[in-house]
Amino acid sequence: MGKVTHDIKLKIIALFKSGINVKVIVKELELTGVVVLRQIVSYWIKQYVHGQLNTDEVIPKPKAFRSVSYCDLEIVKSSLQRNCHQSSTDIHRELKEDGATFSLSTTRRLIKAARFTNSNPRYLQMVNTRNLQPRIDFCQTLIESNNSLDNIIFTDESSVQLHNNRTKSYRPEGSARTSIPKPKHPLKVHVWAGISRRGPTSILIFDGIMDSQFFTEEILEKTLLLFVRSQLTQMDISFSKTTIRSTDSTCQNDSWKRMELIGGMCGRPVRIICVYML
Repeated sequence: MGKVTHDIKLKIIALFKSGINVKVIVKELELTGVVVLRQIVSYWIKQYVHGQLNTDEVIPKPKAFRSVSYCDLEIVKSSLQRNCHQSSTDIHRELKEDGATFSLSTTRRLIKAARFTNSNPRYLQMVNTRNLQPRIDFCQTLIESNNSLDNIIFTDESSVQLHNNRTKSYRPEGSARTSIPKPKHPLKVHVWAGISRRGPTSILIFDGIMDSQFFTEEILEKTLLLFVRSQLTQMDISFSKTTIRSTDSTCQNDSWKRMELIGGMCGRPVRIICVYML
């Protein structure tokens, strides 16, 4: 049960004037979502009978922040539109420089009143402006040719850290926090894999540096080609020209066709392996 507002008091008196007893008044108020005890209803009826309750209609005043002006609201809006990565402390500092005297909590309510909300940003892969238009043209070509990418394998590699201390633990109040050992240089492994409309390739996990010999023998020959031969019995394999001579030589010796990529399509052409079915 919350505070009995003046509107609720007026409803109680109106129901009392219609000849309804206290028990029925409580039930009628519950039907409108207002929960009031019988003792409270009886109290305000007695106050009305003894002339201690003003039954005039009271127009509720609009909610407003103390010491806050419309100019402060505009400062918040313009500041966040200019730089959306500011904190509430930065906004509060700017308002104080303008002469504001309210607290930081009031500034946060003011930001909410300006219809701004705080959330974590989405992180996107950065694209060089020089490569942006060629990539758009390439995608437009795929759309116009109705290419569904059925015969293309997308491959990439990533590094995975094997140690993670992001955990929580319960402890008795007043006791010291639990200590968890953390290595100075956590162990990392590299993972290589590919995906396609025909299914995923095998995952290759390794450590060290991925040089030309390792890429050619372990990734191309022992991992990628096994997947290609299991999925495509008749195939025409195209590869992008790489900057590694041994990889280029291996691909040419295996009668792979060279695929000319659109300029700026990839910063590391060695990652692009496209398989086309005859």
